[in-house]
Amino acid sequence: MILFFFKKKLALNNTRYYEILGVDKDASHEAIRKAFKKFLRYHPGKGPDEKIIKAFYEAYEVLSDPEKRKIYDKYGEEGLTNPEIIKESDPFSFYQKKYFEKFVQLNISLEDSYNGGRKEVEYDRNIICPECKGNGSPNPNENITCSKCNGSGNITNKINHIILQNKCFECNGKGKIFKEICKECQGKKVQNIKRKIEIDLERGVPDKHRYKLPNEGDEFPGKENGDLIVEIFLQEHKDFIRKGADLFYECKISLLEAINGVKLSLNFLNGKRILIESKPDEVIQPGTIKTVKNLGMPFFNSPDKYGNLHIEFKVVLPDKLTGEQKKKMNEILKGEKFNVIDDLSKDMEKYNLEDYNESETNPHYRGGKKEDWKEESSDDDNKKVNCNNQ
Repeated sequence: MILFFFKKKLALNNTRYYEILGVDKDASHEAIRKAFKKFLRYHPGKGPDEKIIKAFYEAYEVLSDPEKRKIYDKYGEEGLTNPEIIKESDPFSFYQKKYFEKFVQLNISLEDSYNGGRKEVEYDRNIICPECKGNGSPNPNENITCSKCNGSGNITNKINHIILQNKCFECNGKGKIFKEICKECQGKKVQNIKRKIEIDLERGVPDKHRYKLPNEGDEFPGKENGDLIVEIFLQEHKDFIRKGADLFYECKISLLEAINGVKLSLNFLNGKRILIESKPDEVIQPGTIKTVKNLGMPFFNSPDKYGNLHIEFKVVLPDKLTGEQKKKMNEILKGEKFNVIDDLSKDMEKYNLEDYNESETNPHYRGGKKEDWKEESSDDDNKKVNCNNQ
């Protein structure tokens, strides 16, 4: 008779978080972050789909943290909530005293980043159950024999002449279970609470920046508190685009303003109204980019220095002009033209301009959209050329 001992093989659930974010298991950190930010554009806050939002936050918290992601890929979701599983599966790699880091997202506006200041963060935190003191039972010394394994700690199965023994999943191989589990934590040893904490934002803090708050993360019996990681998510601004320490602004002006000069009034990020003027007698060409120095973002960690504000001017021409207006424009511009046809012969083919319509474009070389040819074979591209030597 042959006897084999096997540790219980975990039923891994290590793909769900990737499916929630819609990314592959080998996705980069940047791809994971982009998927999460894309979701936030459509789900900016709590609402009727709060469970879905919570699932996305949970998935991102794990997959954005290299340590947690490694554990999740190897041990699944259960490995993240029960350190004992990892300890038993790989005792030499998981004798760490500190519990996992906890990720929290902090959405801030461009104004918050410009001005700095204090922001409040609310997050879910696991604390050691105050009712059972983290034992999982009100009377941890009162145990009963596990009915699943009859106290042996192992489950035995016989296949022909081979006996297989696995560790009992009911008592975790101990042979005994609590006579009574804690009603407050249901034997989980921890309780989930809402906690608020304040973060001091530095002026110019960039998107993706992470603040580490030691020991403010989750608690677990026998472990030091985990750290809290607060990651900055910079929200899009209605007027300005931030690129590093510079700001970009798109300004529409009329033909009259382009010729006579521009006076632009803006509500700036510091709460003040500012006036920006073009140089006297300067004609602004369409697409021109002008710079206002030192009116960008404060340098991160050097808030006494500033980036620049760049303004791109879009000249909006009138839709129509009357005959009289055209006559005056010709008089002013003296008939100036860039496209002059010297020889307008009768046999020239004539075409008319129409409004651009993206649905009428042909991005595929065979005509039409690329998706229209997805299932078509590439026979024409892979035709064999037969050469007959004579």
